Amino acid sequence: MLTQDILVCLEQKKILMEQILNITKQMEVQSLEETVDLDLLLEQRGQLMQRVDKCNLLIRSKTDLQPPAEQERLRDLMSLQLEEAVCSPDEKRALVLISEINELFRQAAALNRSTTDLLLVQRENSKKQLAELKQQGEQNNLFTYQ
Repeated sequence: MLTQDILVCLEQKKILMEQILNITKQMEVQSLEETVDLDLLLEQRGQLMQRVDKCNLLIRSKTDLQPPAEQERLRDLMSLQLEEAVCSPDEKRALVLISEINELFRQAAALNRSTTDLLLVQRENSKKQLAELKQQGEQNNLFTYQ
């Protein structure tokens, strides 16, 4: 049986995933800046991810308290394998929440990948610039000791 505790956890998880997505968007914007400092955003996002993990643990523990047949039904519900036609109103609400959570996760993951790719390109460009400056300095004897 889907409990109110599980529904509340799913609602909280959706809110947390929205916040994670928003922070990931901020990270993408900051990665376009000349000077990038993502430490605070990464810390905030990490804390939110820990809270999502706690929601997952609570959902799992509440599921484990159910009889075996209900555990299987809840697992099917959580993996979106339950047909809406056979769902109670609470289960239908859970299906919507789980779908929304999954979509938020997909969006955050895609943004994270593009931000990581952008940062890697910037890192390579910085390495090239540093190598060019070092080479120019060697030509001008700026980096050599005599």
